[in-house]
Amino acid sequence: MTIIIENKKATREGRKGVFSYSTTGRMKTGYLVYDEAQQNIGIVYSCDDDREDKKHRYGMAEIFFDEKYEQEHDRTWKIIKINGDYLPFDELEKIMSKNERYALNID
Repeated sequence: MTIIIENKKATREGRKGVFSYSTTGRMKTGYLVYDEAQQNIGIVYSCDDDREDKKHRYGMAEIFFDEKYEQEHDRTWKIIKINGDYLPFDELEKIMSKNERYALNID
């Protein structure tokens, strides 16, 4: 899957029951993300699920899909992996500090 991340931040609220294990709750702020057709599909933010069995994902870049994408594809979020490796959100922020848009292929 190819995604395009735009250096523009937005805040989205997850529906009730989503992000119940999140340290910051249902409100997420992140970079706008688009699919190959240039359709906005959500935001990319720093994963903050601190459950013991999920700690390896904490601080990694994660897509929070918007409601339309979620309904069409039955997905609420997706951790970004490139060739099997997680993308740390702080690394993404460094990339975005130098770019208006960043395209990448994810697993």
